[in-house]
Amino acid sequence: MIISYRHKFIFMHSRKTAGSSVTALLSRHLGPQDIQLGGWPEAFAAGSGINRRALLTSLHEPRMLLRRSFRHMRETGRFELSPEAVNRITKRHYQDCHGFTHGAHARAAEVRAFAPEEWETFFKFGIVRNPWSHAVSDYYWRLHVCRNPEVSFREYLLRLQDRARPDPEQIRPPLVPNWEIYAIGDEVALDFVGRYERLDEDLAEAGRRIGLSCNISGIRAKGGIRNARRPIADHYDDETTEIVRQVYAREVAHFGYEPPF
Repeated sequence: MIISYRHKFIFMHSRKTAGSSVTALLSRHLGPQDIQLGGWPEAFAAGSGINRRALLTSLHEPRMLLRRSFRHMRETGRFELSPEAVNRITKRHYQDCHGFTHGAHARAAEVRAFAPEEWETFFKFGIVRNPWSHAVSDYYWRLHVCRNPEVSFREYLLRLQDRARPDPEQIRPPLVPNWEIYAIGDEVALDFVGRYERLDEDLAEAGRRIGLSCNISGIRAKGGIRNARRPIADHYDDETTEIVRQVYAREVAHFGYEPPF
């Protein structure tokens, strides 16, 4: 999530929609007081430096910052702060002090409560993705994060559908659909929601609205987890297709998505 006071926009970072890549792109244009939650490792990798706001926030935990930065410099040979430390400290600070419960994936209601004037006046945008494609991408990401437990795609979807279903591997993400990131209640609260399926075109449109060039070519953060050679359709049968329709019901209804197979 980014709140840019310099360029008067708010970017809402939804899960598994190229949000880390978009954050890395936008981080190049941060002003000294702009807020970025999450995406700092990807931003550093894309050539961005830490801005003044993030530096001051990181100093809330100086020991961790210094310890991890020295380790980072030894490992990389680069004289710079640890992007992982900056990432962790800033997310923890805004969670503990300002109620951002999901770090980079802050909910729209949380951002509005934190910055009500900016919420009303800045250009707010985010990205949505076809739910059936999103579920597959998220499944492989959660397998990766949880060290590849033996949990089938069907079982994963059943755990999304039923929050009371046992989840000993903790593969179920804390935030299941992205709805609360770009909506408040039953209404989409952003000025523009681009589609992952036409990412280049819709990012260019967002860039025109905020006066920045938003060319994402060459930035690919957190990619390569899913085996792209296996088609999306191969993951589904009638049962799992309907589970996704239920879990992502509000996205399906509002954006008119259907299975892409």
